[in-house]
Amino acid sequence: MTRASSHVFIGGRDRGFNLLRWLAERGQLPRAVYCLREDDHEIEKFSPAILGFCQEHRVPCKLRRRLQMEDEEEIIRLAPDLTVVMGWRTLLGERVLRAARFGTVGLHESLLPAYRGFAPVNWAVINGETRTGVTLFHLTSSGVDNGDIVAQACVPIGGRDTAADVYRRTSRASLDLLRDNFERLLDGTAPRTPQDEARASYTCARTPADGLIDWGQETRVIQNLIRGLAHPYPGAFTYLAGEPLRVWRAEPGPDPSRYDGRVPGRVVRVAKADGWAEVLTGDGVLRVHEVQAADGPRRPAAEVLDSVKYTLGQRPADLLDRIRALESALAELRRAVPAGCQ
Repeated sequence: MTRASSHVFIGGRDRGFNLLRWLAERGQLPRAVYCLREDDHEIEKFSPAILGFCQEHRVPCKLRRRLQMEDEEEIIRLAPDLTVVMGWRTLLGERVLRAARFGTVGLHESLLPAYRGFAPVNWAVINGETRTGVTLFHLTSSGVDNGDIVAQACVPIGGRDTAADVYRRTSRASLDLLRDNFERLLDGTAPRTPQDEARASYTCARTPADGLIDWGQETRVIQNLIRGLAHPYPGAFTYLAGEPLRVWRAEPGPDPSRYDGRVPGRVVRVAKADGWAEVLTGDGVLRVHEVQAADGPRRPAAEVLDSVKYTLGQRPADLLDRIRALESALAELRRAVPAGCQ
């Protein structure tokens, strides 16, 4: 029979839910759970499952975007042996980090000290890395992802993997790391290795606007951006006739023809039977398989990019056309409003 545990869980998402189920199987449920409240726009939401799980197992659970003062006071009163953070998004205060007897541990989806910070899996794919990993480490208030390392595991990245593919692997590896080290973390015997600050690197936060495709870049660079932002992330995008167009799936064109007259972003070949269209890049050809216009369904690229006269991207002529259209609409509106009301 496994001894009774004394730990608190802060987090959510699929990894947090799977961890809680594993703890239930071992009879080591946390004394309290602080569950991540997802943003409204997020497609995958695990907070309802976590709340239902806690209710079923009679574990106190609060739904939060960030810890509140009352939560911090409660964790301090509980005085757990260990606090586990998985799938959480905001920094925790010093009082929370020090409340547990043997510290507060978290998991980061990189091989620390590399890729500290935001969206490490997305950045690894975007940067064309062939491997990443996960790190189980102690959280601190003195920096970002800079605490002592408990354990690490490598995760491969294939040339066609999307960030979602890699995320699934890092999720499994994260759970394995925590399972392998959980007992030693609970009794304070887990190893602790300081990070090498000379090897540290950081990632910045990404916004949907960062997904804009520059067709003048190398083919592989563009493909990596598309892979790194594929569903369920916002997606890499371009413009067609001034309107945004998401590019969900693409790969380098096999045996591309040589173009001495090259216009990056120009559609040069359409295969309607196979559903793809080929687009010139800065150094080759990208075969685009699936696209999505604003507010429309995903469609085979050949159905949308069906002409070799199309050029993708934000061109000055397109911007001028939009400005003229807005000026015309504004003039029409002014004519429709009575003079005394203007």
